[in-house]
Amino acid sequence: MKTGFEVISEEMGKLYTLWLNYREILKTERPCYYPTRVGAYSTDGLSVRYEE
Repeated sequence: MKTGFEVISEEMGKLYTLWLNYREILKTERPCYYPTRVGAYSTDGLSVRYEE
């Protein structure tokens, strides 16, 4: 059995990898903001602008 911490670490690792891939994809996109259902992510992959 894995401890809760190990499971969380694994999930965080997966999310971080996804985030890095996402950032790489965004660098190739021309627009400043990448629209999503929740709002728009800026191309630096760090800030999120929510639609009012």
